[in-house]
Amino acid sequence: MVRWTGKGRVFSRNIALVGVGMVAILAQVACFRTLFSLAGGNELSFGIALGIWLFFGAIGSLAAVPLTKSSISPQSQLAFIFLLTCVTVPLSIFLLQYFPFLWGFLPGQVASLGAILLASVVSLAPVATPLGAAFTVCCRGDFPGRLGISWVYITEAIGSGIGGLLGSLALSPFLESFQLGALTVGLSAIFALFALSLGARALYRYIALISAVIFVTACAVGFFNHNLNRLHQKVKEMRSYPGFEVLKLAPSRLGELIAVRQGEIVSLYANADLVASYPNQLSAEESAHLPLLAHPNPKRVLLVGGGLSGELGEMLKHPIEQLVYLENDYKTIEMGEDYLGSIPEDERLKIKIMDMRRMFVSEEVGLQPGGFDVILLNMGDPSTAQVNRNYTQESMLQIKEALASNGILAFFASADENYIGREMAGYLANLRACAESVFPQVKFMPGARTLFLAGGEEASIATDAPTLAQRLSERGLDLTYHDARYLQIRLMPDRFRLLTEAMDSAPPSPINEDERPIAYYYDLVLFAGMTSPTVKNFLVGAYRLSGWWWVLIPLIVAVPAISALGRGGARRTLNSLVFLVGGVNISMTVVYIIAYQTLVGYVYQQVAILFAVFMVGLTIGGLIPPLLLRLGRGGMRRLLLLLGFSLLAMSAACIVGPLLLFAKNSTLAGGTAVFALLGIQALLGGMVFSSASMAAVGKDRDSGRAGGFLHAADSLGAMVGSLATSVLFLPLIGMRNTSYLLSAVLLGGLVILFLLSPRFFTGSK
Repeated sequence: MVRWTGKGRVFSRNIALVGVGMVAILAQVACFRTLFSLAGGNELSFGIALGIWLFFGAIGSLAAVPLTKSSISPQSQLAFIFLLTCVTVPLSIFLLQYFPFLWGFLPGQVASLGAILLASVVSLAPVATPLGAAFTVCCRGDFPGRLGISWVYITEAIGSGIGGLLGSLALSPFLESFQLGALTVGLSAIFALFALSLGARALYRYIALISAVIFVTACAVGFFNHNLNRLHQKVKEMRSYPGFEVLKLAPSRLGELIAVRQGEIVSLYANADLVASYPNQLSAEESAHLPLLAHPNPKRVLLVGGGLSGELGEMLKHPIEQLVYLENDYKTIEMGEDYLGSIPEDERLKIKIMDMRRMFVSEEVGLQPGGFDVILLNMGDPSTAQVNRNYTQESMLQIKEALASNGILAFFASADENYIGREMAGYLANLRACAESVFPQVKFMPGARTLFLAGGEEASIATDAPTLAQRLSERGLDLTYHDARYLQIRLMPDRFRLLTEAMDSAPPSPINEDERPIAYYYDLVLFAGMTSPTVKNFLVGAYRLSGWWWVLIPLIVAVPAISALGRGGARRTLNSLVFLVGGVNISMTVVYIIAYQTLVGYVYQQVAILFAVFMVGLTIGGLIPPLLLRLGRGGMRRLLLLLGFSLLAMSAACIVGPLLLFAKNSTLAGGTAVFALLGIQALLGGMVFSSASMAAVGKDRDSGRAGGFLHAADSLGAMVGSLATSVLFLPLIGMRNTSYLLSAVLLGGLVILFLLSPRFFTGSK
């Protein structure tokens, strides 16, 4: 194998450094997508998985610190890390794809937090640990170049940006996680070849070379081999859907879709969550007829989601003039037509592939004027940000504008016919309160799925059995299950009284809003009560204490203050500041991911590009400090000033970003604004890390050791921030208060930095 010298060596070195970031981001996308699908599309899985990834990345960085004294060259160490990744990436995807039941994932069942956490630990640790070690290894030898640790940070961020763009724009819409994993392994083996070209000739180097060639060849054969894809589908059928015949696996912008058959029934799952099952007469009749019977004369109807189980055909039995069926993903409609066959041919039916909230502000939706008589949200419970965004106050205000003067909004929520527990009562009361904040009238029909009905003052909303039975007869509806007798049993006065008393006794709660998705939290508590009482009690306790969130500010700021005490305080202060900034940066990333889902409606396909924008921002920010230091003298003082400026600017950005996105009548409430704000946040974070790394090398001449500790601090802070923000801060205190908390923490770190700045000029280490 050729051993490069001169410019060729510099090129290979930089390619290997870029490869670390590129492999890491592609491995993240492949593993995170699989977890996201298993978790039923719950965006909390991103926060949990990211936190676990960062934790084991920090473990890898610290574990690699002793390698700085090893006789094996850093180039060879990096090559072996790439080759190890070639084994661990497919292992992780294999564990997630083919053994989901081991972690608690079952088809059609929303995953518990415990299942997501366990699966994240088992599957991500083998990948994240060696890639975390790669940063420490790359801070040794001639890898850093003249810019030192900053150059390692910058090139890794460049690789992550390229990988994110590649994964989002070119790969994610078309490749399954299985194929994306194979591509990641092939690229990792290629980067191992570049790293091997930098090392000295030795026997293990040639063994590694042969291994890399084998990995590249195997991945190329596997990626383009249709027989392996069919085998993947067959194994998926046996492991994840026993007893079912898998008809189709397909990626979409909302997640992984899978169509399965059992006997005469064909079911469609999205992210392991049941979307439709056909034929399913009982469910179809309930969803279609109860909302339409509540209105005296529905002519124009909008159905949002949940129309592939037979609901469309049932609705068209009513004498309506126009039925608009709205789906957010064309692939769902395509698979519904091809495999379920539940979409009737009727000139009154119009199918639109569009997000509901975007449709309401669109000028060309092809609808008759005058508004809808009935708008039915049939997407299920607000268990994810994607669904919850349609149940917020902002969404209901849009729905109100789209209704006719006597129009009705209808939506279902999981409940119980005969017993309403405390958690369920709080959940249902919160949904009712949100509707009451917009509509003068809010009524409901009890049942295993409570039907909420809301309308203006002119709306005539019927919920009594005699009126509904009369309309059933007048419209000539001959139904299998929902006849007059069924309505009389379901709508007994005792059931109305039970549900009313339960909701009235629930303690008041904040209104469900875009920037504070509290219904998301209530649904999480409700599910935790069925899967893990310990988790439920923790979430309930956290909610009771959420009004005291500001107490966390001095507790968190105490971290850099305590770390500065004693010998070595200057170095520890830098590490603790990087810890804080890592936590804030990733917390704001989670905020912007949820904001994107809330404002735009789909984040699955865009996760990679959001991470890419984040990494591009880190790259630019990482370049600024070394370039500025070349303009004059006073290195350490200039570094401290730059570090202080970055902390101050980050603090301001934390507050300004969410305010701009969620301000009423804001013109920035869109995906482009999220990208821009995330990029700015990352740029400032990159400036902090780069400045701190340059100051740290001045205190610790071992760049590998300094880089390892800084990277570990950054990863650990990011881990804490990711978990706390996704599970607690966003649902409990909302995006604005979360941003205020993060901003105050940065200001506290800034104060500590300048109070203790003399230590940086006295030689303290």
